[in-house]
Amino acid sequence: RTRVNIPIGETLAVELGYVHARKNGFVENAGTSVSRFGDQRRDGYRAAVRWQPAAGIDLRYAYDRSDIADTPAFIAPVPLYPVNTPRPIRGSTAVANLKPNNVRAQGHNLTAEFDLGTDTVVRSLTGYRKIHNISNQNYFAGVVGPVALFTNRFDDSQDQFSQELQLVGSVLEGQLEYVLGAYYFEESADTHAVTIAANGRRTDRAVTAANTAYAVYGQATWSPAAMDDRLHVTAGARWSRDERNATLQDRITAGDGTLTVLPAGKGSNTFTNVSPTLILAYDFAPRINGYAKVSRGYKTGGFNVRASTTQRFNEGFGPENLTGYEIGLKSDLLDNRLRVNLALFHSDYRDIQINVQSDRGNPTRTDVLNAGKARINGLELDLTAKPTDDLTLTASYGYTDAKYLRIEGLNGQNIAGAFAFTNIPRHSLATGIDYAFARTTFGTFATAVNYSLQDKAFASSGDRRMMLPGYGLLDARLTVSDIPVGTHNLRLSFWGRNLTDTDYLVTSGSVGLPTTVGGIFGEPRSYGVDLTATFHPPPPPP
Repeated sequence: RTRVNIPIGETLAVELGYVHARKNGFVENAGTSVSRFGDQRRDGYRAAVRWQPAAGIDLRYAYDRSDIADTPAFIAPVPLYPVNTPRPIRGSTAVANLKPNNVRAQGHNLTAEFDLGTDTVVRSLTGYRKIHNISNQNYFAGVVGPVALFTNRFDDSQDQFSQELQLVGSVLEGQLEYVLGAYYFEESADTHAVTIAANGRRTDRAVTAANTAYAVYGQATWSPAAMDDRLHVTAGARWSRDERNATLQDRITAGDGTLTVLPAGKGSNTFTNVSPTLILAYDFAPRINGYAKVSRGYKTGGFNVRASTTQRFNEGFGPENLTGYEIGLKSDLLDNRLRVNLALFHSDYRDIQINVQSDRGNPTRTDVLNAGKARINGLELDLTAKPTDDLTLTASYGYTDAKYLRIEGLNGQNIAGAFAFTNIPRHSLATGIDYAFARTTFGTFATAVNYSLQDKAFASSGDRRMMLPGYGLLDARLTVSDIPVGTHNLRLSFWGRNLTDTDYLVTSGSVGLPTTVGGIFGEPRSYGVDLTATFHPPPPPP
């Protein structure tokens, strides 16, 4: 990873960056083509220019591009919870011609700021991005038969444009701070997906999407001088309009070559929403702040390309709405030696979007339903202690209780008990120790040890048999920083991740088998060395 920042005169600067990353996967491909599943082969480029042609004018342009040639992740057959299986190290010899993925993403961004004086700034944010993604996947080759249970290949293209205008300022001698904004977004995309099953059945799916979004918003914070600037009242609202359009065409070729062309799908929907926010905050002391917040938000509706029928695709699904409540405390205590942040939250969902596998024997067909009501209760606690200048202790704990309250079945009955929120562990914990134990003329020696723990979590919303077991991970790092080399500065780190070599799943899902699911394992123990060099050119002569 290399980055250089070059000043050009007094008003212009250029930044150039490049990153190259290679990492071998941990599952060997015993079949043909790529050597391993999960290899990473990535290159990233960035060029940026900042120009300040006059006082109060700041222009920033950036271009970035990423080229990714990773090989597909290994999807392992795993038994239903609570039965465990070891992390695989080798795939099947039946894997045939497994190809790497090929992704190119790039974009342009222009940010312009104009200081109008009197504490008022006009900001313009313009963006354009596009991506071309070819991805491949092989499911269970040699596990349930001599060929893969099914293979997927996706060829996706997407481009998008966005424009946002903001007016940011303050009035009443800084007692009222505000931001007003308008936002526009448009995108177009197309996908060609090919799925080949073990019986030779081939599905070719062509999809197009064209979406447009508009929004206007405003937010203001009032800190009345009469309250010694301790009370902060924030109110805001956002109006959104989303226009969604999509088409779908499926062509199915049976193993004997018989071609079936399903009815073409076409859908168009428009959604509007107003989402307000209200926050009350009070500074009980210079570094102790308590707050209460209520807000509403929504996730727009759309179209599901894996719908069980063309009619369901054409109908699409509607938006889900969320009302969230939060109270909390943020504090720095004991002369900034102890930081305590606490938040309690409650979220009410309405018309929540549920992804349901319509046919357990065919995991490629799912339906998204606006199923009903749900709620999430939770707590987050963050602690940071600094007993000495060289020692820092951290701990973060999260508790989340997520539950569907009502999901209507085909006969109108409440079947919420059969459904669960996915990828939400009830308990999570992260702890860390950072200690600088020696300061020498050669450099500063420091060590960091981190341990994270995650509770079990559901992997499927509609099948409680699918569960991700809980796990804990131990990481450590030894760093020597501030190593003087002439006018330069070096930092050297030796690190290890997952030091206990724990086997754990990061995701799993149905593959159409009654007692087996497909899972992706997390990385085994790894270790390495980081070297960072910072170069400062000598100052010009007086």
